[in-house]
Amino acid sequence: MRRRMGKLLGIILAVSVVIYPAAVYATDEPEAECVVEEAYENEEVAEPIPDEELPLEEEKPETVEEMEETEVLQMDPSEEIEEVPEETTPEDGSEEDDDEEENGSNEDLLATVHLVDLPDFPKDWRMKQIDAIKSMAKREGVVLEEKREGAKVVGHFKAGNVVYVLEDLDDGWIYLESGRVRGFGRREDFADRQEEEKERERLMREDVAKGQMPDLSRFAETASPDVPWTENAAFLYTHMTSEAVLAKKVYGLANDILSMKEEPSDASRTVAEVSAGGLLFLLQDKGDWCYVESGNTKGFVRKEAIRSGKDVDAEVSGREEDFSQAKTIVDPMENRALYETFTSVKREQQLHPDRERILDLAASAIGCPYVWGGTDLYQGCDCSGFVQRIYGTFGYVLPRVAEAQAYAGVQIPCEKVLPGDLIFYAKKGKIYHVAIYAGDGKTIEAYGEAEGIIMANAFGRDEIWAVRVIDD
Repeated sequence: MRRRMGKLLGIILAVSVVIYPAAVYATDEPEAECVVEEAYENEEVAEPIPDEELPLEEEKPETVEEMEETEVLQMDPSEEIEEVPEETTPEDGSEEDDDEEENGSNEDLLATVHLVDLPDFPKDWRMKQIDAIKSMAKREGVVLEEKREGAKVVGHFKAGNVVYVLEDLDDGWIYLESGRVRGFGRREDFADRQEEEKERERLMREDVAKGQMPDLSRFAETASPDVPWTENAAFLYTHMTSEAVLAKKVYGLANDILSMKEEPSDASRTVAEVSAGGLLFLLQDKGDWCYVESGNTKGFVRKEAIRSGKDVDAEVSGREEDFSQAKTIVDPMENRALYETFTSVKREQQLHPDRERILDLAASAIGCPYVWGGTDLYQGCDCSGFVQRIYGTFGYVLPRVAEAQAYAGVQIPCEKVLPGDLIFYAKKGKIYHVAIYAGDGKTIEAYGEAEGIIMANAFGRDEIWAVRVIDD
């Protein structure tokens, strides 16, 4: 009888999963993902539903073959969700049995684990090259510091100038790069690949109509900066670039103590100092000066102050760690010489790419329903089902419920959390909720039946600790 009732309840819930999204989306109101951050950024919402009554996961698979057979890695959205347990849960996130003996305090819970104080992931000024979309300016215009009309002008371009689209923002704006100008522009001002040849011919015909020879040089030119990059807040909107970034190593050694300058001038500010015999990497020849990288910064040094060539290459090659490098005086992010070029002898330090993949998949489910006991991202899941399914897509096998997931990786303080880590929430010494940290103080999580899958504030709730599953 109990088994029959369980099947009946599973059928009822499966039907409700189908009906619920239809009721949600059969409306003229804007889609949930368009308003969810605004709605939950400042307003209080009901506490997320606890999922502690869900059954614990069976023993983890030990081999890749076993992992491939587990349900967590079968990501077909059309598959049926797991049968929901017969127990019910309150909609307001409160304890199911008020008479149940309290578990203790969050302080007691914290005392049971050792939080690993991992070092901060170093901030890196280096750029990453991407396959950006090449475009061309249709007309004269300006590059703005913000994506709004009337914003500060950081550069200007002429018709025919080369522009690379680093990000299409899907609201009529693009984030672009043209020479040393980086900022926002209106998409309508730039030709796409299909339009480019037509626009090029139009501009040349206009020159001929004015009695001029067609100006072909414009098609190789880039935008002109109106402000230095240090005064352009949009310059580092992203650390992506269309340009090559990895430089060939050309060694130089300091003849004596020398100063690295912000500009190729003795009167310029000193941004770093190099000891006698210290190692520099030569990036560009600037006449009497060299543009160099050493330590964690870049700048200009007089060519006569260093020695380089085959003898130096032979002396340094394979022994770079034996030589001292520059001691930084000015924060690289305040050093105007830093982005004279985007090249560096080192690759950018970056987080594991799975972090971005996890967040992209999580964001795709924003606005979808919450279903207690569910594991389907788009038809319905609860907080731990959401986490298990998303991590499982990328090969990370996690337990089924939040209370078990909280011990599945390295426990770290919440202030050390990185995008793609998990944050756990507890009351009275018991973990009741899990969310994926998205960065900038936000989470993506399956919050509750009324809210569904949302982006919410990560902190100032009942956060107890974070867990790092991905090894960077």
